[in-house]
Amino acid sequence: MSLESARPALTRLETWLVALLLLMPFLSKITLRALGLPDRFGLIWWQGGLHPVMNSVLTTGLLFALGILFIRRSPSSTSREKIYLSVLIAFMAVMGVQAILQAAFQDLNVNLLLHFSGLALTSLLIFGYGWLVPRLGAVGTLFQLLTVTVRVLLAVSFLILLLRPEFAFKGSRFIGVFKHIPYMVTCAQLGLLVEWNNIVSRCGWRRVLAGFFLMLAWVGIALTGTRSAALCGLVFLLLAAYKWPIKSEGMTWLRRGLVYLSLVFAVTLGPFAASALESFLRGESSFLLRPAQDGIASRLEEVERGWATVEKSPLLGQGLLYRFGSESMETAGSYNSFRDPHNIFVSAGVIGGWPLIIVLSLALGSLGAFLISRLRGPVRGQEDYQVLLLSIYLLSHLPILLVYHLHLSLGGLADRIYWLFMGCVFSARTAKSSEEHV
Repeated sequence: MSLESARPALTRLETWLVALLLLMPFLSKITLRALGLPDRFGLIWWQGGLHPVMNSVLTTGLLFALGILFIRRSPSSTSREKIYLSVLIAFMAVMGVQAILQAAFQDLNVNLLLHFSGLALTSLLIFGYGWLVPRLGAVGTLFQLLTVTVRVLLAVSFLILLLRPEFAFKGSRFIGVFKHIPYMVTCAQLGLLVEWNNIVSRCGWRRVLAGFFLMLAWVGIALTGTRSAALCGLVFLLLAAYKWPIKSEGMTWLRRGLVYLSLVFAVTLGPFAASALESFLRGESSFLLRPAQDGIASRLEEVERGWATVEKSPLLGQGLLYRFGSESMETAGSYNSFRDPHNIFVSAGVIGGWPLIIVLSLALGSLGAFLISRLRGPVRGQEDYQVLLLSIYLLSHLPILLVYHLHLSLGGLADRIYWLFMGCVFSARTAKSSEEHV
């Protein structure tokens, strides 16, 4: 049974809503400064692109519309989907209880309306992108849409680099058509994901085109100077190549050859590579266009600063909007990087105290175990391989998740992508999962 036939076909309206919800994370993060458009206009336009408030309003409307159609459709659930949904509900229940207690006993940095609005938007992110869209969409459609979107954004980004280079960089780091560095990084990483799938599934000139955009994505990551993203992309491609769904004697020997080469590299050149990596992380050498920076020391400083915030209220936390320094909607809440600990456990503690840290630890441990077991399983065809690629993407990103904040913003690009991919991994209908309906 194919992935699409395992669930009822989408109506035209549902297809458009799903497509728009997949496009919104990208549309909200691009900037048109290179075209000479104004940098700011009320609550509609911010930093040369869609304002975060307008982004949240539009996304909320789309999710509610899709939710109404979802209720009318009432698709059945597999046992795995029910377990996944129960985890989402438990996670949100903890956050909801903490938010109520914070409102009653904490001196919050925002008013109560914004405090509970943040909780509502986070709920929409988790249930919308983590449950609703994956349940109605199809993984094949997701890859097709991401392919078109990423190719257009990469092409425009490098066109800006050629024609208007003064708009293509933030400092010494490449941002292309995006507002900030992390969005360019996410776009390029998604380029590795979809183009590898295209290389596997296409042939002829389409495979050559996929190879071209794969290299373009690599150049994009390199120009951002993001060391963790480069390592993550390398791990993703190695695991994706190892699980290439071609069963033949030649492919078997190719996989064995990759393992042997990896072992030889680890034994011979591994120590030198480790030394070079350590010098990058400690700021002893630069990474391409990015100046040398002691990443380890800066991360430890952020963790210490964040943990000091956790100790102020270890049982309740400071709330979802603690990272924002003001209540001004026009300035998008004035995100304050000094309030962002850049560690997922410390970030959870800042938001919801020890209760949220415990729940997050259990969830992350379960997610890691599931992704590893998924990696060890067989690949039954192209559709199954696409779901596996999403699993490999999440697995390769776990180290990045650990050294970054908790992704709970409906306005974030990586936030929506991570929850969407998790929902697809747990909700994708393959021939095996379609037999588990209860």
